[in-house]
Amino acid sequence: MAYQTLDLGTSADDGTGDSLRVGGDKINDNFSELYTLLGNGSILTTGLSVSGATITLSEAVGTFTTLTPPSADGAALGSAALEWSDIYLYDSSVIYFGINSDITLTHVPDVGLRLKSVATADDKPIILTLQTGETDIAASDVLGKIEFQAPDEGTGTDAILVAAHIAAISEGDFSSSSNATKLSFATGVSEAASEKMSLSSAGNLVVSGTITGGGLLTTGGNIVIPNAGTIGSASDVDAIAIGSDGDVTLTQDLELQHDGAILSFGTNDDVTLTHVHDTGVLLNAAMVVQFRDSAINIGSPADGDLDINADDEIELNSALIDINATDVQISGTATTTGVHTFTAVPVFPNNTIETADIQADAITGAKIADDAIDSEHYTNGSIDTAHIAADQIVASLIADDAIDSEHYTDGSIDTAHIADNQVTLAKMAGGTDGNIISYDASGDPVAIATGSDGQVLTSAGAGAPPAFEAIPSQFPSGTDMVFHQTAAPTGWTKNTTAALNDGALRTTTGTVGTGGTVAFETAFASQAVGGTNGNTGATTLSTAQLPSHTHTAGAPNQTAGLQGGAQANVGAADGSSTTGATGGGGSHVHGGSTFSGTAIDLNVKFYDVIIAAKD
Repeated sequence: MAYQTLDLGTSADDGTGDSLRVGGDKINDNFSELYTLLGNGSILTTGLSVSGATITLSEAVGTFTTLTPPSADGAALGSAALEWSDIYLYDSSVIYFGINSDITLTHVPDVGLRLKSVATADDKPIILTLQTGETDIAASDVLGKIEFQAPDEGTGTDAILVAAHIAAISEGDFSSSSNATKLSFATGVSEAASEKMSLSSAGNLVVSGTITGGGLLTTGGNIVIPNAGTIGSASDVDAIAIGSDGDVTLTQDLELQHDGAILSFGTNDDVTLTHVHDTGVLLNAAMVVQFRDSAINIGSPADGDLDINADDEIELNSALIDINATDVQISGTATTTGVHTFTAVPVFPNNTIETADIQADAITGAKIADDAIDSEHYTNGSIDTAHIAADQIVASLIADDAIDSEHYTDGSIDTAHIADNQVTLAKMAGGTDGNIISYDASGDPVAIATGSDGQVLTSAGAGAPPAFEAIPSQFPSGTDMVFHQTAAPTGWTKNTTAALNDGALRTTTGTVGTGGTVAFETAFASQAVGGTNGNTGATTLSTAQLPSHTHTAGAPNQTAGLQGGAQANVGAADGSSTTGATGGGGSHVHGGSTFSGTAIDLNVKFYDVIIAAKD
């Protein structure tokens, strides 16, 4: 029903307004609607109160199908000081967010809640952000956490602890250039959940337990297992073991089931062994297979060549050794304990047949060619100088290594007659143990005397040989430095002056010094601040001290009985009336009490240090 207004006429008692009956009927209808809406039709609810422009509902009042604000974003449920208590929503109820209800939070009966963005355009994800209000994030601060718990589990104890959580934890102090954070995944066994896996800001995944996968494990980085860790299968968990030195040990066969598979060796893959399908394996280029040491090997130094090398002996044992070649060359001595059978006339190199191999008296004059007999065929001492013509002994007639030091005139050999790279250490005269050979300003060799243990060879510049000198100290004796460790390092002495203990460090750009009297831990220890709480003196405000004001009577239009049974309206037509103004706007004072507390002395003793960079 719409609000009904009494027609009061143009002037008092002009007979143009509503009659008393009609006016009373309107008043009754208005009040009937108010009592029905705000009570049970005859009594107003006790849970409704009005103060100025504020209507307070202290308990359930009537039934609402829709409760709306006066305008969009025009009202709030509760305030910072007056908060609502519990909210009960029905099955499948929805909470809408946004002017166009673009985000919804829907109850799924007996399941949970569903957060959804109703936007259908591309790149419109639903985002749930956990924010912290901290203004100074330090290392290990938790930015946000999602916990999982069964608090109503009947067995209690460990069962009702937080069983798992996912947390974002800072890895260091946040700054304008750093917000390094890790994700921590915690689970519980018989405990409050503790971290079992973490993903660092650098993308490193650390797992304290076993990773079990049913599919492929693909990574764009490295997989690192602990020192002496193993890799295996369900039936052989340690099939592959990797030692702390990187050595890999296989407890089973290694199968390369790929045609053309390659095994590479060396930091630059300089040696490879390649599978040749249905043939064998191929060693790359001129690489060799060595036995015992580098002198014993088999390899191919060039295309078409195969070398078998040994520094002592190569032994071939078989009932038959078949050599198929158009040319067999033996560069050394061939010793045969059996018989050589030739199918053609053998050809021997010149000067390869010894006299022992020739039967006695087998060489006759007819068998000796002209000019075939030279000096080696003469008996020693049978040819004297009288039988040698002048200038007939030339270099070609002197046997190799036939001339030694007794045939040289002293001083007759100069550097021009010494071939390059022929003077070895063995040819040099002996010297003092530990001496070093250098050259002086004239270019002549000089011996540098052996220095003392720990000295280094130092250049003296051009024109002077180097000399051994002690290594100069990196820090002059007496240099003070700050170390973050209990004991001083080798070569340093810890300063145990009592005045420095339990003090602070202060940087300075001027002259360093010390100061302060209060120990660091004393100054910053927990301090209890005492004092006396007080109340202001009681003051009763007089009328003159009250601000000037009026009172508004908020009673609705009432109907008063008149003598003789007549009725008349009492109060203003708009249902309000105002009292006269009172109050003088005077002032008043509040009493106070004196606070006394415990002084905290922050005159911390300090030890000045400087910050310097070495040139």
